[in-house]
This record gives sequence, structure tokens and C-alpha cells, in this order.
Amino acid sequence: MWLIQKPGRWGWHAGGEIDVFIREFDLQKLNNWKTAFQTGKPFQSALLVNGSENLVGEELLILDDGSAITPGFSSEQKEIIIKSIQEVADEGKLSPAGFIENNLGEVFYQYIGTKPTLIVVGGVHIAVHLVKLAEILGFDVIVIDPRRLFGTGERFPGVKQVINEWPGAAFQKLHVNQSTAIVMLTHDPKIDDPALGIALASPAFYIGALGSKKTHQKRIERLSASGIDNDRLSIIHAPVGLDLGGKLPEEIALAIIAEIVKVRNSTRI
Repeated sequence: MWLIQKPGRWGWHAGGEIDVFIREFDLQKLNNWKTAFQTGKPFQSALLVNGSENLVGEELLILDDGSAITPGFSSEQKEIIIKSIQEVADEGKLSPAGFIENNLGEVFYQYIGTKPTLIVVGGVHIAVHLVKLAEILGFDVIVIDPRRLFGTGERFPGVKQVINEWPGAAFQKLHVNQSTAIVMLTHDPKIDDPALGIALASPAFYIGALGSKKTHQKRIERLSASGIDNDRLSIIHAPVGLDLGGKLPEEIALAIIAEIVKVRNSTRI
């Protein structure tokens, strides 16, 4: 194995080759990333790794609202980078990370997602298994149930939060973003319907509700009568979960988390 140097990069040889880009990451760059993470939303990083010598190592952070942190780039250069990323995205070729060529040179692009959160409304038996699976997959989990018998720390050890309040009050304490999945499991309209109304007004990437097709149709009629648009109602995953043919609580939990992962992976870029 040996080390070779290229302009701006280092490469290791061991039956293959890998290039490593080395740059100074100063306090200003650290603060830029902190600002991006503090939005609580996914963002994109575009680092110039080859091109104009005075710009190599400069980075553009594109925030979820379309704004950008661009200390090293002019407005025109920012537009060139954003346009090149959008063109690749429009072609359906944008990966979570990769290289993009534009008039400035070669840009290393990364999609930076926030840690996913699962909000479970209803501390029922299915929820016990769902929470365990979600934690294995790296989700922060929050359980909401005004019924203290179901929503206890003993039933859900290790979750980020258990809130024994009705959905209207509980969701006021939470920050729901594009990395949030929300699942209604109580099968009780007094709890699930208000939670669905709040969820449908949020940017959550997944909203699911337990119940048969007949139960869900009645649910849709109630929510529609309350003034929720049919287009929004159509995004509810119900009956919740992938059809795995399972009937046991743990099998239903597996079907739910599988559907959440499927939706998350299809909407991440």
C-alpha cells in the first residue's frame, strides 16, 4: 500500500485506488453546519473539489427553504451550483452523494438528512413491538396516549418521550418535520381523528392509521366533514403497513415499520 498525491487530493493504493480530499474546516465552516442542523430539516452540501484554485474547498449549504449559506461563493456562482444539482435531480439521477460537473468545476454533493422520528399515537400492544423495531432502525420514538394505563415508561423503556396528554396538547410540545413519521394506533376516533388532523397539516413524510378499509372509509368521511381536503386525506396509509399477511401484533408492527422505511427511502431525495 502506498500514498500518492494529486492536486487537492490524496489517494491510497492497495489493489485499487481511492481519492481523499483534504481541506481546512475552520470555525466559520463549523458554525455554518451548526446553523443548517439547527433548522431541524434536511439540507444539501455542495463542496467544490476541483476547478478554480481560489474556490476549491469552498462549500455551499442549501437549506430546505431554498435559501443557502454561501460565504465563499458569489450569487452567480451559487446559482450555477444550484442549477447543476437541480438538472441532475430533474433527470432522476441524483444520489444521496456523488459528483456533479458544472461551469465552476467538479462538485461533491451530499444530502444531509436529520435523524428520523416516529410519533406513535396509542400505547397499544402493537406499539410495544413497533417502538422496539423503530429504535433498532435509529428512530427517535415518541409515544402519545392520554390513557395513563397505556402510556407509561415501564411499557416503553428507552423511548425519547412518553406524553400522557390528548393530541391537541401533546403535539404543541413537539417539532414535526420532513423526517417525522406519525402512526395512529388507538382505533379510537376521539384520539386518532384529532391526531390525524394535526398530522395532515404537518410536513411529516409518513402518516398511517390502524383499521380496516371499512373503518378507514368512515374515518375519511369524518375528517372530510371536518373540512380537511380530500387530496390531503389521500396521503394517509390505511390500512397501515405493507400487506405481509400477518395478524399477530408483532407481525403488524413489522409491516408498519417496513412501510415507513419504504416511504422514507423513496422520498429522501
